Amino acid sequence: MNIDISVALATYNGSKYLKKQLISILNQTIVPREIIIVDDCSNDNTVEIIKEFQRRYSNIDLHINETNLGPINTFKNAILKCNYDFISLCDQDDIWELNKLQRCHEELSCLNDVKPCIVFSDLKMIDDRGDCTGFSFWEVQGYKPSKVNLNQLLIGNVVTGCTIMMNGRMKEEIFKMPTDIIMHDYWIALIAYSKGDFKIINDKLINYRIHQSSVTLKSKMSFDERFQFFFKVFSDDKREYLLENILQAESFFNIYGLEMSNENNKIYKNFILLKNKSSLFRKFYVFCVKYL
Repeated sequence: MNIDISVALATYNGSKYLKKQLISILNQTIVPREIIIVDDCSNDNTVEIIKEFQRRYSNIDLHINETNLGPINTFKNAILKCNYDFISLCDQDDIWELNKLQRCHEELSCLNDVKPCIVFSDLKMIDDRGDCTGFSFWEVQGYKPSKVNLNQLLIGNVVTGCTIMMNGRMKEEIFKMPTDIIMHDYWIALIAYSKGDFKIINDKLINYRIHQSSVTLKSKMSFDERFQFFFKVFSDDKREYLLENILQAESFFNIYGLEMSNENNKIYKNFILLKNKSSLFRKFYVFCVKYL
């Protein structure tokens, strides 16, 4: 079954796992009308693999950046090249569950398409070989998206980009997305939580590849490990603590301040005031928002 869905895929030196990802997209219960791939000047055989698939599948559209732009600009380019009102973001090294697009489309269709909207889901963690680790990404990270409000989102993102499906109104907002932000998925989450709408899918719709360099994500932290982590955070008096998030919030507020509710406006203003506070004060603020 075909429905008007676009997939926006950014690639860079992804030849090792790309074939399995593309196959999992093409085997969906709802096949996307188009798979927009923007390659960020790969120097392996990523482009050759994509061209091989293009010869067999007419819905694959390849674009190559003239220079290396990084993930934020590459995803931005891919999203803006999409032609349909349901756009699913995609990483190059995961494997989708066969009903991923169908579930996301069903849930996103229930939201008000006048607003910029997204749906996002949990992920099943797999290792380099594609073997399931048995872990939920949300559980390992300690995420509870259903309990996250805007105050908490400003402190840290809980929306994993490769699980996002957005509507056409959200695509319109991507034109305004700056490049000096933490990451594209974080910015999209802020739009949804601040002035749009969102829906959380608790199912694990993506097999999310955790590489050996990310081995710390493969198991839950013990109580002692968490205590040591928080002790280190609070004892480290770097002035830059949370500054990246504050500057991103300030940039977001400058663009969208007049489009948000009074309540959300106030949340941003209070958060931006942290720029002039000490590192210790910011850490106390984070503790209060997360745990009190």
